[in-house]
Amino acid sequence: MRTMTLAAALVFTATAASASLPPEVARLRNALGGSPVEGSRALRPRGESVPRAPNHTFQASDFLVNSSALPFVRFPLQDSYAGRLPISSKKSETKQLSFWYWPSSAAGVSNKLSIWLNGGPGCSSFIGFLTENGPISFKAGTILPAPNPYAWTTESDMASIVYRLFVLE
Repeated sequence: MRTMTLAAALVFTATAASASLPPEVARLRNALGGSPVEGSRALRPRGESVPRAPNHTFQASDFLVNSSALPFVRFPLQDSYAGRLPISSKKSETKQLSFWYWPSSAAGVSNKLSIWLNGGPGCSSFIGFLTENGPISFKAGTILPAPNPYAWTTESDMASIVYRLFVLE
């Protein structure tokens, strides 16, 4: 239920078309690229395909999430990277994998990568990432996220991948 507060903010952000967005939603929109929702690379209406170039090379800046602008997060976090990647170079293929990557908060450069994949139909890997092992957690009896002292990002870089393609549809 507490995860739903953040999830609701994300869904609202993706579907809002109004210029008068609540401050928390505007912060998320800015974190995901600073462009209006209608033109954002990160936020597209369902069913709208992502423009592709035949041999497009993605840049890290295409996926940068300014963590200080995440809604309801009132504690410091390092920036992260999130988005969708095509699974095929075929123009007819529109399915994509969603990911959220957090660099390690450990001193120095991490040479470890942990990948989190939840199982089961309809169970997004982001649920486990936001409630179990990511840098954000929810304490019992609260509705706001809190830092997770047991986050796997204290030891390695962390990638959460939604690999069940029908979860994205």
